[in-house]
Amino acid sequence: MRIEIDDISRPDVIALLEFHTLNMAKYSPENTSYALDIGALKTPDMTVYTIWDGDKLTGCAALREMDDSYAEIKSMRAAQGFEGRGVGQKLLGHLIEEARQRGYSRLSLETGTTPLFHTAIAFYARSGFVLGEPFSDYVPSRYNIFMHMDLRDDTRATSCFPA
Repeated sequence: MRIEIDDISRPDVIALLEFHTLNMAKYSPENTSYALDIGALKTPDMTVYTIWDGDKLTGCAALREMDDSYAEIKSMRAAQGFEGRGVGQKLLGHLIEEARQRGYSRLSLETGTTPLFHTAIAFYARSGFVLGEPFSDYVPSRYNIFMHMDLRDDTRATSCFPA
């Protein structure tokens, strides 16, 4: 599998991101989804990555620079049919490495709390993210949580890579 920086112009990438946005809205109570639309993913603070198996799109994720010290993970999604096949692990490892190379000290994310998100929460926790305080302009509620990884801790910053 190869990971690329993506400009969100290919139809299959657009379709996956649109599916992601609709899916997050469908399984989140009204006004509690923070999934970004394609326009918001094309801003200068955002780098979108796609992962491919040959010519098949297997997933996507974005890294949003919040300031010089930290970034946020957005729009992490495995394509249908590629769930549970290591796509998320490869993307997350790439995002962590990229964040470390950029000199960030922290990587953060916001995710939901309804049953749809339980697998993702467990995945991020196994990868070294810990629950923490809200950040940016997120409004905390019972429908979301905030997780952070201290990238200065080499043990946790590499824990998502297979041994």
